[in-house]
Amino acid sequence: DVNLSALETIDGYLQVNSNAELTSLSLPVLAALGGGIYISHNDALAEMDCPKLESVDGYLQVSGNEQLSTVNLPLLGMVGGDVIVGNIGALTSLDLPSLTTIGRSLGVASNPLLTSLSCSTLASVGGLLQVSDNASLATLDLPALEAIGVGLAVYSNVMLPACQAQTLVDQLIGPLGQTT
Repeated sequence: DVNLSALETIDGYLQVNSNAELTSLSLPVLAALGGGIYISHNDALAEMDCPKLESVDGYLQVSGNEQLSTVNLPLLGMVGGDVIVGNIGALTSLDLPSLTTIGRSLGVASNPLLTSLSCSTLASVGGLLQVSDNASLATLDLPALEAIGVGLAVYSNVMLPACQAQTLVDQLIGPLGQTT
């Protein structure tokens, strides 16, 4: 396990990848990341806990961690780059309750057990918003979303009711029939 209990800020990048024995990643006081964070291909990783993380100036990528069932980022409000969550075999729910802004794209893809994606305060995505190939996804909750910079791609989520995707489209088009 990795517990960096005194680490408050990182000016650059944090990469944790290809650690076969790592089961838990805990950054209990990390509040800001000047670069990006890349958590990938840690075969036994079950939990990622960053309870104080508020901002990531670069990208946030969590992918290829087959046993990961918990991603705890309750205070994360801003990511300057891309947010990518993909190819996680055990993740059933992704809740980013404080996230308001993503500078580039949001991609949530190929998470077979993911049933719920909630970013209840997310207002803008600077690039593409893609939610795809999540076989169990039944709930897509983005009620505050007002603007997407490049486009919206929601597809191959066989359990997601079409009305949820249509509600998102209607929300972005607005009452005057114009996209924001």
